This record gives sequence, C-alpha cells and structure tokens, in this order.
Amino acid sequence: IVMDYQTGQVYFSREADTPRPAASMTKLMSLYLVFEEIAAGNLSTDSYITVSDYAAQISSDPSYSGVEDLHAGDGYQVDDLIALIMTASCNGSVIVLAEHIGGTEAAFVQRMNDKAAEWGIDARFADCCGFQDRGNAVTPRAMAVIAQKIIADYPQILAYSSLPSTTFQGQTFTSTNSLLRSGSCPGIDGLKSGTTPGAGFGPS
Repeated sequence: IVMDYQTGQVYFSREADTPRPAASMTKLMSLYLVFEEIAAGNLSTDSYITVSDYAAQISSDPSYSGVEDLHAGDGYQVDDLIALIMTASCNGSVIVLAEHIGGTEAAFVQRMNDKAAEWGIDARFADCCGFQDRGNAVTPRAMAVIAQKIIADYPQILAYSSLPSTTFQGQTFTSTNSLLRSGSCPGIDGLKSGTTPGAGFGPS
C-alpha cells in the first residue's frame, strides 16, 4: 500500500486488507508505546533499564537479528536501545523496554493489541518484536496507519529511523534498511524493515 502521510489518501494498494505476519515492522507499534511512556513522563531517553535473563538470552542468540549481547542485571540507556531497534532491529532491546513498561512481555503485547483496537485497525500481535509468525497478523493498511501515527505523534522516531548505523559497546550496528546505504536512494529515510520466513521481506 502507498498512502499519503498527511491526507491518508491511498495511491496504490494490492491485498491491503489481507492480514499477514509483520516481522520486525511490529517494532513500530512497540516503539509507539515506548514514546507514549516518554511523553507521559514515565520514562526518558536518558533512563537506564535493567536487563532480564530472558532479554539477555535473546540479545545473544544468533537465530535472532541484531545480536547486541546485553548482560542480565546491567542497565542500558533507552536512547541506545531505541537506536539498536531502529538500525539493526535488535530483538533483545525491544524486549527490555517491553518488560520494563508492561511488567512482562505478554502484558506489553496486550497493550499493543489494545492500541490497535483503539485505532480500529486490523492488527494482531503475538510478541513485541515480530519474530513469531504464528499469531502475528497485520494488514498492510493497518501497518500504514501505524507508520502514519508514530510519525505524527512522535516525530523524533525519524531521528532514529534515518540512522545508517549506530555504535554500541564498541561495535557498529548497520541499519537493515538498505535504502539508507550511501548513494542508494537520496532523500529516503525509510522507517522500519522486517524479515521472517512467514512474512518475507517487508518495509514500512
């Protein structure tokens, strides 16, 4: 689907109302809730969040994207976690934020689904990072609305989505968005890409 950001007018669509796994584009809804917490004063980009054993395990598991190697019990700055999510699509980082905000990932995912229901979009999330295909079903139209809303309500997301890379713990993490690579497509910021076996390759 191709939609005008300001007016919501759809210029092109094909199977735009067919639900399908959203892969790491799921993280846009997760980050909407993160920025919502920041706007409410419950969190700041300077805050340090302590990592659980589970999030640490995911962050060092090579079967996931963006192995950032977080350490259980250590605290990491929200700004770094968002940058890792938006560049290398780090799953451990989004789980850290989800657990902090929701208490558990499952409770946070419920908030994601509640937000989708509030907006009246056809989106169902099974986890906070989109790694699961089963139970993760979002229409392209719904994903366009999520992208539109996060840019409108929290335009600071563009400072992260336009990063070609970020440095963390002495390691450089390159964006999964190939449009940001030097000379690829001038003027394009992109927002979020995603890839799983069930979703295939998807940009938002």
